[in-house]
Amino acid sequence: MGLGPLRGFTSLTTQRDRNAIPVLSGSYDKDDEMAKELKPGRIIVTSMGPKDEEKNQMFRISSIGGDELTSISVQANHIVGDLAYNLIKKDISIANATPAMAFDAIKDALVDPMPQLWFTSNIRKVANLGWSFKDGKAVTNLLMGEDQQGDTVTNTMQALYQGEWDFDNYWLKFTDKTDVMRDTGIVIKYGRRLKSLSQDTNIDNTYNAIMPYSFYDPSQEKEGKIKDYDASGVVQYIGTGGALTYDSPFKGHHLNGTVQNGSYYHVNKIVTSGAVNDDTWYEIGNNQWIDQHFFSYDKSRAYIVNPIKAKGTIRLNDATNDTQGLIVDFKGVGTIEYAGNGKVPLWTSPFVGGHESGQYISNGSSWKIYKKAIAYDGMVWYCLGNDNTQWVPSQYFSLQKTGDYATTPTIGILNITKAKKDKDDEGVVAMSLPGTGNRVNWNVGVGSKWKITQTAKDSSDNTWYQVSAYIWVKNNDYVDFKATGTVTPDEDSMRNQIARATGRVPIYHAPNGTEVTHDYLTIGTQKLITAQAQNQDRVWYEIGTNQWVDSSFFSFSGDTDVPPGQDDSGTAVEIKAQEETIMLPELVMRSPFTSGNEQLRIKPVDFSSYGVEKDINKLRMLASTYMKQYRIGYPTNSFTITYQQVCNEVDLYDLVKIHYEKLDIMDVAEVSSVTWDALANEFTSITLGQLPVAPEHLLGNYIQNMVDSGKAESEKRATHLFGEMKQAMELKNADQDAAMIKLSDELRMDRQVVRDNMQQLKDMVTSINTTVSDVHNWISSGGGGIISAYPNWQNPTELRAQSKTGGYMRFNSDGLEYVGRDGVARTAIDSQGRLIAERITGGTITGIKLEGITVDGNSYLRSIGADGATAVMSGSHGFSYTSSGKEKIALDWDKDWAILRLGSQYLYASDIAWIRQQRGGRIH
Repeated sequence: MGLGPLRGFTSLTTQRDRNAIPVLSGSYDKDDEMAKELKPGRIIVTSMGPKDEEKNQMFRISSIGGDELTSISVQANHIVGDLAYNLIKKDISIANATPAMAFDAIKDALVDPMPQLWFTSNIRKVANLGWSFKDGKAVTNLLMGEDQQGDTVTNTMQALYQGEWDFDNYWLKFTDKTDVMRDTGIVIKYGRRLKSLSQDTNIDNTYNAIMPYSFYDPSQEKEGKIKDYDASGVVQYIGTGGALTYDSPFKGHHLNGTVQNGSYYHVNKIVTSGAVNDDTWYEIGNNQWIDQHFFSYDKSRAYIVNPIKAKGTIRLNDATNDTQGLIVDFKGVGTIEYAGNGKVPLWTSPFVGGHESGQYISNGSSWKIYKKAIAYDGMVWYCLGNDNTQWVPSQYFSLQKTGDYATTPTIGILNITKAKKDKDDEGVVAMSLPGTGNRVNWNVGVGSKWKITQTAKDSSDNTWYQVSAYIWVKNNDYVDFKATGTVTPDEDSMRNQIARATGRVPIYHAPNGTEVTHDYLTIGTQKLITAQAQNQDRVWYEIGTNQWVDSSFFSFSGDTDVPPGQDDSGTAVEIKAQEETIMLPELVMRSPFTSGNEQLRIKPVDFSSYGVEKDINKLRMLASTYMKQYRIGYPTNSFTITYQQVCNEVDLYDLVKIHYEKLDIMDVAEVSSVTWDALANEFTSITLGQLPVAPEHLLGNYIQNMVDSGKAESEKRATHLFGEMKQAMELKNADQDAAMIKLSDELRMDRQVVRDNMQQLKDMVTSINTTVSDVHNWISSGGGGIISAYPNWQNPTELRAQSKTGGYMRFNSDGLEYVGRDGVARTAIDSQGRLIAERITGGTITGIKLEGITVDGNSYLRSIGADGATAVMSGSHGFSYTSSGKEKIALDWDKDWAILRLGSQYLYASDIAWIRQQRGGRIH
């Protein structure tokens, strides 16, 4: 029932962006009796568009703000936006998954369950899924995210299945792009203008709970044998998306990338036993391993095959007379037209893989046409008799010579409009054939009507109608279809009907469209489908050994049809987690500022570096400390912008034409954003074309890409010190020792000293790694300072916070920096890991290697070895080395004299001078 109607809104708009959560903005009268009921977390029901499915939509209030005396501002997210604060609690890894399977897996893995979610999709594609809860991505970042050209395939449902999202409360609709785009035919002039900027206090980016976790690796022994393997070729992964790769084929491995469609790979090594799941694994790059179930070779290495189970029926409901890859009935007469010498060869098939049949026909000869086909390269072919030996391409065959024609069976009724005026008048023209043959003396009465059984076009493009077996009537002024009882024949429609009724689908030896057989499938044929492959931008289905068919000719709408992905028995392969995940029994720890009724906005926190192991109580203590230290549950500030009103009769995903007046160019764009006035029930603004990715999404992509690329790169060579330290501490036993030696070599440390002090080095690296992790968590928790965007909020490239002294702090994709009023940097941390500062002050500076021009100390520098031996250097007393309580060597200062002590013997500076003099100025 709700709390009551909200009549105090003075403005109320909803904005829907392409593949994004709709948002609501409004101003509400402070004096209205319901104003006090507007609180963050509560739900407003209103419309977000003119369609029935866009009305009565729920929006959850995210912020209440404004400082005006008469109204308050309200911001809310569509109820589906609850997923933006939810996470998955376990890894998802499914092969050959349909969209429905993908969404069901996400729904089942939600940390905060939402059983009311409902999902539908008309997309038939399958994809391999690989989402890890360790990434800490919100569920909306698994559902939405456009794929970017030149990058690895974005690991979202939108990118994997190429669909468009739409929302009707808890009903999520995921539709094929071609089904949602509607050409409106509307022409608008290009332009947009910024109107206002306002500040709000909101809860969108505020976490009110955390999900603490830690990993425990029992360090299982790797088994198996890696063999050298030399092969190369084109690999093309099917199922959209990319096949997952790992840094090892053995237990305990980690995801490190994907295999992209169309990429070339050289296979270096192979493991056939002892690997994960006891499968065969291939190494296709430096430490990039892929499971046999997600990657397979054929002998030509030209494509990749995915096993699936399906049953489909050949349907040509959308086929036309011009559909490529299809053979259709076609009647007519044509003439061989060849500019060269000799005869024209006939072919065994119109498709790639056909060859010359050994038959030839003469230039200028006329032939009946029985069938027509259009190959995938666009070439039109005609069959002159035997469809296994007598095909001729249109480049040597004309329908424009005298006597040529093409006929189409049709239905119609024509009317004779008038009689012949005199002997010079053409009158009704009747011939024995369309445009050729003999003139027929056909005396018909004015107003008489005749049934049409075929239409034809002659070489001069005149239309003819067949009214009896040997009478064809020319379409001229004596024939029309205006009188009552006449029926105009629809030639195009009839040709398409013929194509759909008579079309035959060729079968190929391989899924590449280049090796056609002489076998075909006809309308209504139902086939079992055992595999799927992609080549030349087409998806192919395997219906038997070395038998492949273009998937576009299959339908799965019949009662006994089974779409790909619904029968997934024996096809899904899941990589089992090899390390244990330690979590709280209740999964999340809530902020003390929550009452228990709010929508949870959850932040994942990894405590693996704190030595939790399997201690749940220690994990709970660390989580509680983290909540207090990082102020989980406190709100932050942000800014919103609105656009000037633009009225158009379009909706989201519609296609409109844009006129660029200055350039005199007409282009087509998609409506990617609409703003709806819920009070006036009309659209007030639209945005055309591709929306830029939101800043939060860009930062998330930037961080994730840096992590992914940095992990793969650090496997090959060390370019990031802290990253290499973290990687080394994740290793065990001899692997960790080897990593420490490699680290010390890169820092040019003495290898023997490192070997003698290995445990101290490990302890030091552990301490540094913990500090780096703590600093990272502190910065990522966010701050409360007011910031501005430079150059503007529309296309920001960096964020700036101005100081009172004239300087400013700025953040962009390359680092964080404070710039003084003179324009010179004073402190900075850049994306290459470099830190600059005018002064660093602290109680202790800890590190592996210290470099500098001078190192000053008030007392002494001391180094203590593992056996207790000590070396001391002091500006006041000199240098000494002591072992086992005895001073072995020392250089001391005695007033103006230098004394060198070797054990119990003393050597003064004057002695050294005398020795030098006696030996001719040299000491040996």
